[in-house]
Amino acid sequence: RSLLCVPIRDPNTGNVRGVLQLCNKRTSTLMKQSNEGSFTVRDQVMAEMMAVQIAICLRTLSLLENAKKNKERIDSLHANMITFDTNGKMQYVSHEHELEQLFGTNFEDLSKRDFRRGVEYSNPELVVSFNRVLNHGTTVVVRNYE
Repeated sequence: RSLLCVPIRDPNTGNVRGVLQLCNKRTSTLMKQSNEGSFTVRDQVMAEMMAVQIAICLRTLSLLENAKKNKERIDSLHANMITFDTNGKMQYVSHEHELEQLFGTNFEDLSKRDFRRGVEYSNPELVVSFNRVLNHGTTVVVRNYE
């Protein structure tokens, strides 16, 4: 009987999030080894590499769960969440049906071009706010804009 335990560490903090435990090594008929039934240094290295991959998966899962919770929070506010890249091209919108009302066009059109070109006259506050965040890295809250 043999046992190999490896910590599963968070890739960002290094904190232990779990344990990978391998019990009772079985030998392969294809790979006869002198240490049959015992874990080797090679086994340890492979287990440590596997633990890193598991940790990355756990971290990714945690980030996805947080993103889902945040989206649910925004949806519960009945707000329209829109993300843009630095060129002003729309990347995501939570309520596509409200785009035409807000921007006078649809997601497909806005995802192909800089949204600022076309709304600078109808919604200048949106363009000013976007540019302020993009250029200065500051948060902008506008209440009751038209």
